[in-house]
Amino acid sequence: MNQNINYIPRLVEEKLETLLDAPTIIMITGARQVGKSTLMEKIEEKVREKYSVKETMGGVEIVKNVFNYTLDDIQLRSALRKDIRFIEKDINLALGENIYTTKKKIFVFIDEVQKHPQLFDWIKQVFDRNGKNIKFVITGSSALGLNKSLGETLAGRVEYIQVYPLVYPELVNSRLSLQRLWVKKFLSPLQSQDAINPLGTDSTLTEAILSQVDNSSRTQDITQLAKQLSEVLAELYAVARTMERDLTAIALESMFYGGLPRLYTVKLEERIRLLRNYISVYLEKEIGFIARNIDLELFGLSLQSFAVQNGLPLNINQVSKEVGVARASLYKYLDLLENTFLIKRIYPYGGKNPVKGTIKSLSLYYVDTGILNSLLFVNSVGDMLRGANFSKALGSFMLSNILAVLSLSDNPQPIAYWQDYEGHRVDFIVEGNNVVWAIIVNPHKDKRKFKATMVKFREIIPGDKNIIFVYPFLDAVKFSVQYAVEPLEDIPNSLVLRLPVQLML
Repeated sequence: MNQNINYIPRLVEEKLETLLDAPTIIMITGARQVGKSTLMEKIEEKVREKYSVKETMGGVEIVKNVFNYTLDDIQLRSALRKDIRFIEKDINLALGENIYTTKKKIFVFIDEVQKHPQLFDWIKQVFDRNGKNIKFVITGSSALGLNKSLGETLAGRVEYIQVYPLVYPELVNSRLSLQRLWVKKFLSPLQSQDAINPLGTDSTLTEAILSQVDNSSRTQDITQLAKQLSEVLAELYAVARTMERDLTAIALESMFYGGLPRLYTVKLEERIRLLRNYISVYLEKEIGFIARNIDLELFGLSLQSFAVQNGLPLNINQVSKEVGVARASLYKYLDLLENTFLIKRIYPYGGKNPVKGTIKSLSLYYVDTGILNSLLFVNSVGDMLRGANFSKALGSFMLSNILAVLSLSDNPQPIAYWQDYEGHRVDFIVEGNNVVWAIIVNPHKDKRKFKATMVKFREIIPGDKNIIFVYPFLDAVKFSVQYAVEPLEDIPNSLVLRLPVQLML
């Protein structure tokens, strides 16, 4: 297995490329150091290959229509403070004409745009006057400032692309060159054919619209779904069984160290130090910048207390007692954590009107397992595999992979959870047109209670929808990648998929 990894291709690259011709501004968001700038550089390279206009001056080839600026550059920020049109003038000089009237296809890449939010007004002016020819691709790492600025100035003009930490299939594809069959098949049962291709190949617009009124004829029954999943997994299994050790090692590595790309450029012994340093830098530079009056020490303590509750219904009173911070302040902390993309809040199934008997508290998850393990002082893969540590790590691992997959869709489905007061729980629910994926991270060892969980969950889901209960597991001793697809004869329109995480390619 090759451990010398430089750039790891991202799942979202293909979607980004398809947006280059769309008349929108591309906004790439995500937590610190998840690879936004590197991803933008890769997209810029492809733009230069496909769209660039070149001229030779003095024997030097110059690209005339692709411009790159980073607001990490203090001199550039200083120039923009003096003259907000500094970038405009720089582009005009290079073009030899005005950016507002040019007929050339121009690409402008701006990194870390949240560091000078006044720039949004200028971007809006350029886009409104010549958006047909000017394509902006910008990045930012704090939703708190970005959403306010974008909502006020660029509403309706922006296509958001969120970059998540590196996920397991990205590592596998980079090291072992395996196809992403599971990723593609995961999305397809969640969407009707009309949602994937609304006009089809021969349909008129009228037919495409009317065909969505009643799509019952395209509803797959549970037998068809079981067959489809079995076919996909059989193909993956045939490949995976020849490299069980490598796949298991990558899964464990991903689950323990998480997905910050920088970690995969250094030796294993340096990674834990870098993770702890990441948290310190996050507190000082990210939180210290956007919430200047916050007590960083108390905020840091809350990070650890929230980590202990990772994947559980949030007990805010317990966190308040442990940290010594009022509930109102803790909810503000949660807002900061989510707006800087460190955590994801998962709400009960049914939203504001959950099913009777359902726990109404939200659950929170750290999106990156490496950060989670660092906050829990889990210092080795062996420690992670023990008891509650493994449950927490597996939950965040599953969520980050689900989020990365769903981000490939144009209209990602929300994720919910369900838990009743008797302890029956489905950790992640993703609901499509005719299929509900119900992922159970920690099934009860008591088979009767596990079965009861599925029976009770089936009762709250409309009868015409199929349910795929997914039970993910990781055999770190035998490296087993054996899966099972089992229709449930006594639970209508339901099946169980026992899925080794090594097959989540």
